[in-house]
Amino acid sequence: MSNAQHLSRVMDRYAPADAAQSPAQLMDLHGRAITQAALQFAPAFLWTRDVLRITSLSRATIYRRIAARRFPAPVHLGGRACGWSTSALQDWISDPEGYRAPATEDSRGTRARGRPPKYSGLKAR
Repeated sequence: MSNAQHLSRVMDRYAPADAAQSPAQLMDLHGRAITQAALQFAPAFLWTRDVLRITSLSRATIYRRIAARRFPAPVHLGGRACGWSTSALQDWISDPEGYRAPATEDSRGTRARGRPPKYSGLKAR
């Protein structure tokens, strides 16, 4: 199944049968317009398997590009669940080579790698 077919199946799953065929501002992988009605009923987040099929990238490549800010980061939905917002993925689809993820403002600064200290509030004796 091609990327465009999978994206169409994902969007069609949530689009009503009698949706108006008005032109939309968003385009799919092959330049076809995505209707506003389809976006209204489209999923808010896409699962990892959907993103892998739509982009034709491997899981490792996706996470490598996320680290380099060249692919949208997933949204953590709770527990082990995460998904990609359809709007962020559409931004990447419209310009894959020129895409740069927006810088996130984190109050803690750069995240340290590794396990955090167990008792960070206590001083060593």
